[in-house]
Amino acid sequence: MQSVCICKSCGRTIDMDFLYCPWCGESRIEQAVKEANLDSIFTRLEQLQVQDKVKHIQKLDAELAELERDLETIALSVEMHK
Repeated sequence: MQSVCICKSCGRTIDMDFLYCPWCGESRIEQAVKEANLDSIFTRLEQLQVQDKVKHIQKLDAELAELERDLETIALSVEMHK
């Protein structure tokens, strides 16, 4: 079986050996480059989202630790006033 792909311009099936779509003339190589560029952009966006989530979790963890210290202080104060 020969390898085929779908032309992103006209939607027809074309042989992978063709550099241009025989139906509409769109370059198959340019499409691959555009897709690779988009993939790298989306990968970078995903990395930035993960970094943002990690920073947010670290911030929440620090706030939780502070709240736990405050709660321990309050509990100790209550114990001392009994």
